[in-house]
Amino acid sequence: MAPHRLSLLLLALAMLLCAASPAGAAVLFSDSLAEPVEGNLVTNEYAHWSSGGVESPDWDMTSGSLFAGGWTGVPDDCGPNRLSTNCTNSAVFRLNTKRFDFGDVRVDALLRGNAWTSTGSTPEVGFDGIHLWLRYQDEESLYYASVARRDGKVLVKKKCRGGSSNGGTYYEIGSSAVIPLPLGEWRAMGASIDTAADGSVVVEVFRDGVRVLRAVDAGEGCAPITAPGAVGVRGDNLDFHVRDFRISELHPAAARPPAGHAPAPPPAGTPAPAPGGGDGSQAVPPPASVALRPVSRRFRRALRLRVSTGSRVSKVRFSLRGRRIGTDSRGPFTLRHTPTRKLRRGVHTLRAVGYDRRGRRVASDAVRVRYLGRRLRVRPASHRFRRALRVNVRASSRIERVRFSLRGRRIRSDRREPFRIRHRPSRSLDRGVHKLRVTGFDRRGRRVAGRSLRVRYLGGGR
Repeated sequence: MAPHRLSLLLLALAMLLCAASPAGAAVLFSDSLAEPVEGNLVTNEYAHWSSGGVESPDWDMTSGSLFAGGWTGVPDDCGPNRLSTNCTNSAVFRLNTKRFDFGDVRVDALLRGNAWTSTGSTPEVGFDGIHLWLRYQDEESLYYASVARRDGKVLVKKKCRGGSSNGGTYYEIGSSAVIPLPLGEWRAMGASIDTAADGSVVVEVFRDGVRVLRAVDAGEGCAPITAPGAVGVRGDNLDFHVRDFRISELHPAAARPPAGHAPAPPPAGTPAPAPGGGDGSQAVPPPASVALRPVSRRFRRALRLRVSTGSRVSKVRFSLRGRRIGTDSRGPFTLRHTPTRKLRRGVHTLRAVGYDRRGRRVASDAVRVRYLGRRLRVRPASHRFRRALRVNVRASSRIERVRFSLRGRRIRSDRREPFRIRHRPSRSLDRGVHKLRVTGFDRRGRRVAGRSLRVRYLGGGR
């Protein structure tokens, strides 16, 4: 496509996005996704799971990579380094806002699918594509609108807590006719979410400014998710671009008082409030409530927390099992806590306390989280090898020995952390994909953890 025609198309789609928003609606969040944070990267999963990564001020990424221009990179199933220069892991793309205060909103973006893909660990399935997350509470509680799938379906699902899919279960609450995704073309896509007067939740899906699906959740699988949450983008086995991401309020009239509105006068005989405190200072209301929201109520490597507060809260302190684990003095208040070796597996109590500038405090309700214990973290230097297979393993303090097996045959054991292997393939090893098994044992020789992954031998390295 000629450059001037592409510019005209993008301009037309941008005008379509503007026209799609409710009249007078305030834009609560917008990001063109055009500019990188460092290098060519906006952020990636490395920043979420490790310290020292490329942190975006607006986005959190639990899987995959996001490059300048809103590109996923070429999807693969390899763990990226700090700048995603080795690989992307964008075959499983999970991106959400750091803000968790989006309630009744409309989400719009320009999306372009480039090519369908698949990997050894993510085979081709019908639900591959692009999905918009709405009222994302954590990985176990959310809505998502499938705006472009490999099988062409447009549908809305809700995830409820409890189940085999990352701690939850999906329930379909609406679907439409098949609408294929044309590759290589920019499309305006969006979704809105609204809580009705009867407590149900209404989700609508839009393609090129036209509503193609309206789904109503009256409690399918679990109660409707009415609390505000994050918004995000999920991608599966698709090389795609996203740009001009915008979140708008759905009910501008309800969110703001009409022009010229004045509060009703107090009843007759009501004494006037004092201009200040007993010391002559200006009266200040106490800090607002503090709502503690773990990213997940189960954690292994790190406990990630966020807090919803009022504007008067200037500092939040976090505690686990009655012991302080961190403080944040800059909103949005968040914390990433790596458990120590002394923390035992099981359920623990988590709290957050907010303070205003005068030191007055308000505590959150207690939240119970489950620590799963650090077991094995297996990182091959590459999932493909020729001359030697190199694998590094990080393990919990309970693990004293790690055993490596390839194709069901033991190839090495290591008793010194960090556990690692450098294995030269034998002449009998055939080219192709093989199963690598890593097993951890405690001091008594009991098996306490295990991980399996697939590696490809390219041959010719003997």
